[in-house]
Amino acid sequence: MRQLVARLRESGAPTDIRIVGGAALALRYFERESTVDIDAHFIGATDIVEEAARAIARANGLMAICGVTTLDQAEELYEEYYSGEVLPERAIRMVEMILRVGVPDSPAAPADVVIAPRD
Repeated sequence: MRQLVARLRESGAPTDIRIVGGAALALRYFERESTVDIDAHFIGATDIVEEAARAIARANGLMAICGVTTLDQAEELYEEYYSGEVLPERAIRMVEMILRVGVPDSPAAPADVVIAPRD
């Protein structure tokens, strides 16, 4: 979120982010550890927000880590963990948005670590 706010400030575009849901409650009223995502509504230049989010996703290797590049792949991955279940409609909308914005390339794998015995 800090990265997104910083990029939006740099752009100078008239944008606003309204935090909603559990994250909003946690920020305003109490610490709620069960909230791991941030639900938000973007106001103003949404294309600027999407471009900033795309750049942040690329920089951090998001989505590319699990190799998901299509909705079908997301549904297959979900099915692997939740056999017999279907991807919820809300999740489908989220994946479609991520795919529309653009999935970044997979980050390069780190070099193998060689641990030498102590003398």
